[in-house]
Amino acid sequence: MDELSTLIKQLERLMTEHDCIVVPGLGGFVQNEEPAQLIIEKETFIPRGKSIGFNARLTFNDGTLVQSYQESYKLDFDEAMGRIKQAVSTVQDRLGTGMIVSFGNIGTLQKGETGTLQFRSENRTCFASQSYGLARFSYPALAHRRMTEVTEANRVTKQATLSSDREYIHVRIKRSSFYHSVVAAAACLLMLFISKPASELNTYETQEAFLLHGYLSTEEEKTSSVMEVATPIVESAEIIPSEIAEAPINEEVVPVQATIENTAPIKQYLVIISSFPNRASAEKWIENHAQGMYEQAAIVEGSGRARVYIHQNTDKSSATEYLETLKVTHPEHSDAWIYATKL
Repeated sequence: MDELSTLIKQLERLMTEHDCIVVPGLGGFVQNEEPAQLIIEKETFIPRGKSIGFNARLTFNDGTLVQSYQESYKLDFDEAMGRIKQAVSTVQDRLGTGMIVSFGNIGTLQKGETGTLQFRSENRTCFASQSYGLARFSYPALAHRRMTEVTEANRVTKQATLSSDREYIHVRIKRSSFYHSVVAAAACLLMLFISKPASELNTYETQEAFLLHGYLSTEEEKTSSVMEVATPIVESAEIIPSEIAEAPINEEVVPVQATIENTAPIKQYLVIISSFPNRASAEKWIENHAQGMYEQAAIVEGSGRARVYIHQNTDKSSATEYLETLKVTHPEHSDAWIYATKL
């Protein structure tokens, strides 16, 4: 058995008999009595127990831990202190690399982003003989459960409505271009209707290069052309094209609506319970706590940190409600927070 395991074993035994155990060179573990609680608004029952804290300023050797080593392993004072210092050195080395050091049923110790030691208690009733083995639990009232179901149904309906929203854009088209196209088409149709079939044209009209020649030629040119023809010419009615009135141009702009899908990114809200300088340390923490509510723990990386989260939700209010419940039911995660990211 290594010296760190020996230290943890001694601490767990002494915590059942003492409310404060000082580890020379590291700090002191302190227990405080807490009565049973009923949190009505959260509908949570908390049994009587002891909260465990850690004070890094308690480094004075009060002799309790050293005496336990001497009695358990038949050591003198110097030998017992040597083994304790060796275990403390192992703890400090691991903390310096960003690792989380587990102290068994007492809790875990790690260095925060500012370099201060952070302690989290794992069990509130482990060292309280009156409530040993009891755990907190929640059971919502029937009225509250029905209200929660209705609220969830309304939230799903609202989210479905928002996803079906459309955004509109306006495409501007000049009315003058439209009218020019209509006038050109009308002129083509008119020329088709007023032209004669080829079988009905006389000699004079057959020699015309185009339909409007008679309209463009002068009266003198018409007379000379008639005199040069040997055969009689049947007088035909001169075809004068109808005047095509150009429609007034209106520069009014016609808005045309088109729809595009709302492609706004969806935010994801993660409940963070721990932060590490690298991913390896975060994975080690998850491996050491892979039970209970930590079975769903996962890692999100960003800003040079690897953060462990145990809950995710696309609804911020639901994520906030989970966070508040977590802080009440697990005070060791009182510093948990919400990290928002985009899918």
